[in-house]
Amino acid sequence: MNLKKIIKRILREDKQLIPMIRRRISNYDLETQFLESLISTRDMFEYNKRRDETMTRSRFTNVVVSKMIDGIHYELHSTTPEDSQWYDNVYDSLKDYYKDRIDEYYDNLIEKILSEESKSKFFKRRIDIDDVEYILSVNADQVYHETESYEHFKFELTLRAVEALMWNDYELGWEDLPEQEEIEFVTEVSDILEDKIKKLYNTYNKR
Repeated sequence: MNLKKIIKRILREDKQLIPMIRRRISNYDLETQFLESLISTRDMFEYNKRRDETMTRSRFTNVVVSKMIDGIHYELHSTTPEDSQWYDNVYDSLKDYYKDRIDEYYDNLIEKILSEESKSKFFKRRIDIDDVEYILSVNADQVYHETESYEHFKFELTLRAVEALMWNDYELGWEDLPEQEEIEFVTEVSDILEDKIKKLYNTYNKR
């Protein structure tokens, strides 16, 4: 554990939840509710990201804490009159107590997004789709006779075009390329060039 995490842990241990929470909710139940709320909010975060909408840190924190309150509401409210002050006190206490862990989790999500975006740009920064389309026909005959289905032909033909460009322009062989990112990029490009690839396939398939 690095120094930053040690300091965060010590600071978190010094924090205290308000008596209303400590007396009515066990540590186990509270921790379980926190993790469930965190995971549920992460799912919302990822759903928004797929729509190109990234949740802000404050919004992420608000959702986690609000979900926690929903989960422990009955245990707290069953013996305590509910009013706006009741909610605010519980909210502020949970937010303060879990802030460091929520922030750390949020930072990890953002770091993951930045890492994925950086990897996905590896090929997009280097490959022009027009160049891929231009050289598809070069290997079409050979690939047709080496593949057993159209989908296999489609992927393999695009793959060879991409790897040929990477070698000719950057002297990067297949062993130098990030495998998973290459698969995703080739799949995406083959879908974009579907019409051209289909015509090539039909040319050889009708012989």
